[in-house]
Amino acid sequence: MRSLWRLLVAARLGRGTVAAFAWLIAGSLGRAATSVLAFPLIVGVATGAGSTWWYLLAFLVALVVGAVLDLRASTAAFEVGLGVASTHDTVLLDRIRKAPAAWFSPEQRQRLEQMFASGSQELAQGFAHLLAPLCDAVFTTAFIALGVMPFSTGLGWVLLGLVALQLGGFVLQVALSRSSERRWFESVERFSRALAEFSRLQPLLRMSAQGADARVLDAVEQHRRASLGLAVVSVIGHQAVTVTRIASLVLIPLFIVGSLANGSIGAFEAAALVIVAARFLDPFSQLDRLGVTLTGAIAVLSRLDSVFALPVVEPPSRSEPEVQRPVAQQPEAPALSLDRVGFSYPGRLKPVVTDVSFAVPTGATLAIVGPSGSGKSTLLALIAGLVTPDTGTISYQGVPHATLGSAGIATKTSAVFQSIALTGDTILENVSAGRPGASVEECEEVAAAAQLTELIARLPRGWLTPVGEGGSQLSGGERQRVTLARALLKDAPILLLDEATSSLDTLTEAGFLAALEARRGRQTCVIVAHRLNTIASADRIVFLEGGVVRESGSLDELLELDGRFAAYWRQRQVAGQWALGSDPAAPIPGPAASVPS
Repeated sequence: MRSLWRLLVAARLGRGTVAAFAWLIAGSLGRAATSVLAFPLIVGVATGAGSTWWYLLAFLVALVVGAVLDLRASTAAFEVGLGVASTHDTVLLDRIRKAPAAWFSPEQRQRLEQMFASGSQELAQGFAHLLAPLCDAVFTTAFIALGVMPFSTGLGWVLLGLVALQLGGFVLQVALSRSSERRWFESVERFSRALAEFSRLQPLLRMSAQGADARVLDAVEQHRRASLGLAVVSVIGHQAVTVTRIASLVLIPLFIVGSLANGSIGAFEAAALVIVAARFLDPFSQLDRLGVTLTGAIAVLSRLDSVFALPVVEPPSRSEPEVQRPVAQQPEAPALSLDRVGFSYPGRLKPVVTDVSFAVPTGATLAIVGPSGSGKSTLLALIAGLVTPDTGTISYQGVPHATLGSAGIATKTSAVFQSIALTGDTILENVSAGRPGASVEECEEVAAAAQLTELIARLPRGWLTPVGEGGSQLSGGERQRVTLARALLKDAPILLLDEATSSLDTLTEAGFLAALEARRGRQTCVIVAHRLNTIASADRIVFLEGGVVRESGSLDELLELDGRFAAYWRQRQVAGQWALGSDPAAPIPGPAASVPS
């Protein structure tokens, strides 16, 4: 598999792996030699032949050399296993750092947790405990079969046939187990997601007097069927290996007894062949256990293959920074322009945004407005370079996104999305992550703009207060203010805000919008907004519906047009002015109505 080769290359174990296999094959040859030499040695001792001492000497030499080769082969296999295991997490981490942001769904994050938790361990076990016995089952048995041919050609061919039969049963076991385990893991993932959602929705389900959700029951049933299927397949795979072993135990004695009966071999030769045959069958006793280990290692490599198959959207490495080619910007060009941009998420037939075009002059503020599910957040993710357009071009000061690359786009944009991302460090470390190396004064300036100063002042440790894992020690509004300060500190030419004040109270939001207004002209702002005062502060508005730009223009132009945006505006006004005791039959305010604060 490609992922296995990548791991070996990353660990610089390409030659080491070849050497390990060479030692293992040599060890198999040594073990086979001791088994084959047992035949003339036993016959010689029984008949008193003069060459017995030479066979004894050869047997002892083969025994010692085989032991040395086995020790060296086992050491080499362990070295490769430990090297691959230690490299697994590093290679995986580096690769997912370059994966598209859209790939990181809850399901994929769960798979990554499993890969980091057990992947390296399963690979280490696969190399350390699988290579030696597997080579023993393949090469030692084949060498014994070939070595027996000078003494009994017929038995040699029988043994070679049994090698193929045993390995065929082993391959069948692994193939069946791999397919069944994949379905079982998928059922576990579905069950885990359904159970997590069921637990999260317990208050709602209990208030509505509902029992278990149908999706949970369906996931439980699918998991039960997958578990039953895995058990059945495991039994079938085990039986496949067992049947081939029984066939070997029957066929070899039958051949020896038949040869003894027809006089082609004597009693001493028959006894010697029984001993050689016993050594021949010994490696096959481990095949059943090896199948389970090999299936687990293959599953790890298959999951790695799926990650390595993702497109690369990040710089190659932080230790080897991407060399940026000089890009000639166009000062007269808009700070941001989209030309017929389209995008759809993998696995979805319907595009999220289609043929979107607009331009934002330098220093201007654009509000993206529309109903839920219209593609507003996806559009901001496209502008931020988190996902790449399927069609069209996004230009930054006249430079296309393909020319800038994801690293270049990151220098042009700063964003606050609906999903707030904080580390478990202090407030200062979370804010300064926007621009590492920023002074305390610069952090305090953006904290004031983000209305964070009052929070810092009342915390016992101020700036050095840990926020907890994911910001768990802060409220939703406090976490949002920290991310706003971080985005402002980055001071990128384009500021992207996706409902960035949704968790703020009215007073705090007003303070932040006032600070944002004071920075007007300093940054180009693109804001996804539902609140009317935020929309009204924009220089230009784009109304998005169904992933398509339906209308665009200034607030006055769109209200005068009295189209889709005007209807949306009136609906938001009614929602904002509603209170207990309101007359539901009251007339809807017209386009000229004042903007509620």
